[in-house]
Amino acid sequence: ASVLCMRKDEDWILNSLMDDMGMIHNKTCYTIWNNLSKLKGDEKTYSTNMEYIDLFIDHKYMGTYGLMERIDQKELNLSEKDILYKIRSPRVMEDHNYTNEDADGLRPIALLKYPKEYTDADWIPLKTWNDYVRHGWIDNLEDAYRLIDYQNAIGYNIYCLLIYGIDNVIDKRYLVADYREEDGTYL
Repeated sequence: ASVLCMRKDEDWILNSLMDDMGMIHNKTCYTIWNNLSKLKGDEKTYSTNMEYIDLFIDHKYMGTYGLMERIDQKELNLSEKDILYKIRSPRVMEDHNYTNEDADGLRPIALLKYPKEYTDADWIPLKTWNDYVRHGWIDNLEDAYRLIDYQNAIGYNIYCLLIYGIDNVIDKRYLVADYREEDGTYL
């Protein structure tokens, strides 16, 4: 169902807003990012939407929360050929990190979130970008431009400066989508 004019879904995030004592920072940041994306006409630079709710359980008031949409393949309009990664650490990935499984008691630095059923080949776009960052093996800017949407990356960094989103810069928990053409080549 659609709730509070947000997209139709059966899976929602209930944000306690514990990190937002004024209860305005999170919603304002999502609104700014979405409006910046619309201004530049970018249909693939999405953020979540959030609406305030007062939560009651068994007639007991539990507080004000933010009801949010998930950023997932549905929100990002991913096709079955596209890939979605969740980066969970600012560390540079090593070759043994390209798995969703814990290795030697360590959590993976990145998770492959979409598709649910994936192959080792689905890690290649992230590995290619990581190798560029780690080893600098790309010789020209055209190759680098094929790996990342630079306008989006620059916009994201300006946005982090605008909102003083230090946790966005240090923590580095974000999603990376790899969009493909119908034949499977990169966009």
